[in-house]
Amino acid sequence: MKKWFVFYGILFSLLFFSMTETYAEEPEKTEESEIVWLAIDDKENFSESQRREAVSPSDEQLIVEGIKNLQTYIPVTDGNLDLDDTGWIYHRHPEIWAYVHGIGLKEVNGVTVCVIVNYHEDALERKTQIEAAMQEALDAIDTEGMSQVDIVLAYYQYLCKLADYDNDYDNDPHCYDGTNYYEDNNGSAYGALVNHKCVCHGYANTFYLLMWMQGIPCEIVYGNNHVWNAVYLNGQWYHLDATWDDVDSFSRMRYSYFLVSEDKLAKDSTHKKFTVTQYGDIPYTKATDDSFEKMFLGKINGFLHFYNGDWYHLGNGDMFYYTISRINLNSMQSTQIFSEKCIWHNGTNSSTYSSQYGYGTGYKNMFYYSKPTTIEAYNLDTGEHGTVFAPELSNEYIFAFGEHDGRPAYQTGVDSWNVGEIKYIDSFVISEAVNGLCKDENGIWHYYRNGMIDTTYVGMAMNEEGWWYVRNGKIDFTYTGMAQNEYGWWYFRNGQLDFSYTGMAYNEYGWWYFRNGTIDWTFTGMACNEYGWWYYRNGTIDWTYTGMACNEYGW
Repeated sequence: MKKWFVFYGILFSLLFFSMTETYAEEPEKTEESEIVWLAIDDKENFSESQRREAVSPSDEQLIVEGIKNLQTYIPVTDGNLDLDDTGWIYHRHPEIWAYVHGIGLKEVNGVTVCVIVNYHEDALERKTQIEAAMQEALDAIDTEGMSQVDIVLAYYQYLCKLADYDNDYDNDPHCYDGTNYYEDNNGSAYGALVNHKCVCHGYANTFYLLMWMQGIPCEIVYGNNHVWNAVYLNGQWYHLDATWDDVDSFSRMRYSYFLVSEDKLAKDSTHKKFTVTQYGDIPYTKATDDSFEKMFLGKINGFLHFYNGDWYHLGNGDMFYYTISRINLNSMQSTQIFSEKCIWHNGTNSSTYSSQYGYGTGYKNMFYYSKPTTIEAYNLDTGEHGTVFAPELSNEYIFAFGEHDGRPAYQTGVDSWNVGEIKYIDSFVISEAVNGLCKDENGIWHYYRNGMIDTTYVGMAMNEEGWWYVRNGKIDFTYTGMAQNEYGWWYFRNGQLDFSYTGMAYNEYGWWYFRNGTIDWTFTGMACNEYGWWYYRNGTIDWTYTGMACNEYGW
């Protein structure tokens, strides 16, 4: 079981008065003034008081805007504001968590006059980083055409791709030294979104933030030495545990705890007993719907791809068979659209289920997936499918494939327990379906049509370095001769269009005169090749001509 720390609230440094920089004027000191710090060390009492409907919306806005402006002293209008109120405000705005280290109240004669905020020394940098990471998260998911449940799944996968579980945090000397290192880093959205490393509280805080950004009600759930989330969809609450479903951030994840019921939670001691926070406006009620867990559990191993209202995934077919299936989360319908025999031999040449090692990813209408020795593409619009990448292998198989740092990548090995380093693929991109020339990692230029190598293509193609002659789907650097496109006939030398060439060239239609790499249809006169001098009319040899002609040597 993954370890974690229960986050009991906002802990505060007693070194506050050593701060040398403030962002607003400190209120006038009087003998009756007192500073009270929010130091919440009783989770149960704090949970019961988190929903503070008496907090003035204007004060909430004033405090949050002041924090975003990095003010140290923020005046308030409600003299009854207490620490439970400020704690509730703080937790309703997860965008400020990354750079606030502590919150206190300034009281004069028992009346609250301002909120005092203790920031990290690098608050401005952290604020800039978390806001950039939040914008990156918004830009990463195109939510157009998505329902709320689609958005939940999209960001659940986004978080699992982005963050890795920090298995080494127990060995970090700062974790227990009282400096809030855990809450500020491993246990926070800052850890997941900026450092890409966190523990369970970091996963939960981050998913809460992502849902908050999308306007989807979400809460944080405290269990037995573990933290996860509850999300409100279609009038019901569901539980999600990204920590336990994140196998790795490369090719694998599972959905054992995606939108599950309390009956599912009751099956293990970590999730059986829990407390749900109440930061939002919708009270938590028992999660009873198990329809999503029935659809996902044990049926999907790897990331899903969203396209045109549906999700696509590589699934568990019959023995030795691949399947690509389409899921609609709104109608709860699943349809198999493709099946193919595919067998890995793992180590001792024992056959295995194909889907155990095959993984998929995609972009728009292209779904990419791995086979034992190749990467394939399936066009979701047309049903076309074929190989897009074939690495050079020696007694190895592809045991991992997916998106890594925004690029397609894979790992190979003699068996699934001994895979090599992550290798990137440059022959296609997880972006718009590739059409035209693209170079693979071995330096070979291939011709692609709708994201797949077109081994039938013979003709001209252009890349950033010029025009090239393609034969059977790749550049033929041995070719010298003529080729045609929609703009005319051209002369190629060693596979590349030679704009400097002037002279004769031959194809199945006869001999032609070229000027600057293309047929000169206006040329009438004499030209020479290794066989002698010839007479041309309108760019081609005139075999009917008899008479005189002039060149630079005379008549």
